[in-house]
Amino acid sequence: MIVNQYNKTFFRNLSLLISSIFFLITSACAIAPLTEEHTAKSLGKGNNEWAAQYGIGTSIAYKRGLSEKFDLGVILEYQAATAGLLYAFTGKYQLTNGPRPFSLIGNIGIGTGTTFGSLGLIHDFIHQKKYILSFNVRYNIFNWDIDLETEDAEGEETAENAEEANEFINDVIRGGIDSINGTYSYASINIANTYRFTPVVSATLNLGGYLFLQSGAQVQPNVGLKLNFNY
Repeated sequence: MIVNQYNKTFFRNLSLLISSIFFLITSACAIAPLTEEHTAKSLGKGNNEWAAQYGIGTSIAYKRGLSEKFDLGVILEYQAATAGLLYAFTGKYQLTNGPRPFSLIGNIGIGTGTTFGSLGLIHDFIHQKKYILSFNVRYNIFNWDIDLETEDAEGEETAENAEEANEFINDVIRGGIDSINGTYSYASINIANTYRFTPVVSATLNLGGYLFLQSGAQVQPNVGLKLNFNY
């Protein structure tokens, strides 16, 4: 009887350990989009842009010019650093005209265990037929909210199972899941170098970084390549 009880306890704990590790792997959280704008100039009413970015944020994005100064788009992004997936609405409003415009940029959306938003400015230092050099700065905020769901053998969720699973997670994450839930913010800067091969196809090299304000001013560099298709 003692041996059987020991075996039941052992396999129960082993099952909880496996489910806890699986939870940690599959419940990664996203932060605000890492996809960067490459120009302050609006697309213009009725014009479209598709973009594919590769870097710490790998994404596909679509934008359309709803007026001569306002673009609205969507982003689907996978973040390698957090293993998170996000969906965002993004907007750009051109504040000034001329060869070197300023624009207001922002986004809002949801991701893996995350809601987020950002607001910033972008300026074109150089805007020529073949080459664009722009600089942008953004303030980003996101909220992590992970729920630990643990089911029993019959598929029913129980508080006891959740509590026991969280004990294993505590061994991996100090303070457990609750310790990483909350609202965070970071500032981002980016320099975008865009070369136009044709009026339709261009490529952008992004160089920048992210300053995480709640992590002792921790800086994460960003290098990415983006292909743009305009029509």
